[in-house]
Amino acid sequence: MTKRPALFDPGLQLERTALAWRRTAVALVIGSLFVLRVVPVVSPTSWMQGLVLLPALLGFALAIWTWIRGGARYRGVAKALVRGAPIPGAGGEFLTLAAVSALIGGAASGMLLIR
Repeated sequence: MTKRPALFDPGLQLERTALAWRRTAVALVIGSLFVLRVVPVVSPTSWMQGLVLLPALLGFALAIWTWIRGGARYRGVAKALVRGAPIPGAGGEFLTLAAVSALIGGAASGMLLIR
């Protein structure tokens, strides 16, 4: 019996991609902590200090979502490659992540500038 060729390169491409999404999630957490720490100190108005919770909480929620979806994407692509099935599309999820991250960063930057 002839040996069947591998369907994909069993290298570390999937692991590198999964680690990149985990780094993105960690960066979102760090950015949210930065917003919580810096914006209230820089802006002396009390209403601004209450508003700072919104982008920080959105950043934390986005970090959790990124961590979970990145892991699910890794598992889905790995299963598809092993089975020889088509790779599932990301469905624009990560483009949405980039857009929301930019909005949160813009909101936090705007808070710093409005003081």
